[in-house]
Amino acid sequence: MVRLLLLGDLNLNTTGPAIPPVCPDLDSLDVDGIVSIGDVIDDDADHTTDAAAGRAYEERGRQFFARLNELDVPVIAVPRNHDPVACTGRITKGFENVAVAHRRVVEGNDLPSEKFDRVCFAGLGCEQSDLTPDFRCDRYTPLSSQTISRTLVHRRSQPKLRRP
Repeated sequence: MVRLLLLGDLNLNTTGPAIPPVCPDLDSLDVDGIVSIGDVIDDDADHTTDAAAGRAYEERGRQFFARLNELDVPVIAVPRNHDPVACTGRITKGFENVAVAHRRVVEGNDLPSEKFDRVCFAGLGCEQSDLTPDFRCDRYTPLSSQTISRTLVHRRSQPKLRRP
């Protein structure tokens, strides 16, 4: 059994605590991995009209993912409208335990834990911060069950590679 912590809609701002008071005590968690379904921060550098505020929001998000990365469990980050794909890429860049799941299948080989060898996550996040002119989810290329099945069959036929 794989135990996951699901986090979403934290909407961290620039003046509050780096880890919100309603977040579980991360050091005492007994989980195998964490899935963040986005809106970790309340605004991003590409969307705000104040560049300094945008950088401050993203720094707060980066601090949060740095803290999750320290837990030494796999973290899957799915972009959302407050932290769309470009922002999520920036605030998670360089963290070895964090994989961004957007328009892709994150597999066991992408995660630093053998517990996830037979697990995959299909992620489809947001690419923009707002809904103007419109946000058409039907324009995304779907991740079909055949695509996921082909990925799993291909992965199982390949030799297992481990991170050093």
